[in-house]
Amino acid sequence: MQQLVRLTPKTATVTEKGVEGEVIALDDPFGSLITDITGEEFKNLGYKVGDRITMQLNKRSFTAPYAKTFMDVPVGDPLLYVDSRGRVGLALNERSFSAVNKITPPAPIFIPKKGVPSGGNDAGKLREASRESAFAGAGRSSKRADVADCGGVAARLKPAESIRRAGYFP
Repeated sequence: MQQLVRLTPKTATVTEKGVEGEVIALDDPFGSLITDITGEEFKNLGYKVGDRITMQLNKRSFTAPYAKTFMDVPVGDPLLYVDSRGRVGLALNERSFSAVNKITPPAPIFIPKKGVPSGGNDAGKLREASRESAFAGAGRSSKRADVADCGGVAARLKPAESIRRAGYFP
């Protein structure tokens, strides 16, 4: 070896329409996607926790809510979040986003500014494929007390119902 070469990592590009980035890694063993989009770049797009975001992921439309934690969405549902490294991530609660959606790095991602369409004509197909795969085993029981199994579809319960279901109160 004659000389060390410093590599400069690719960074996301902010445009007037949104931010263009790339899936740069997987959070193994969970299969969550890690992007090169920083939390600050995402924050500047105008989204608030709870907003549903339609983005382009690997040249396909995909919709997920912006959530603070995995517990904010039912088991098997997708979420967009800012991880502990300060990067935007995409995941399925208790599932592998990468395996279910067949996406591995590198993959392009575009998140539009709030109120700007993301483009594409197959909006929601990845979301529906994720849900169908996640709930393929009807009759499974949830690990969470606030999610009830209703014939293969998770239903959110109110906190009091969660406590009763867990057996703390009649």
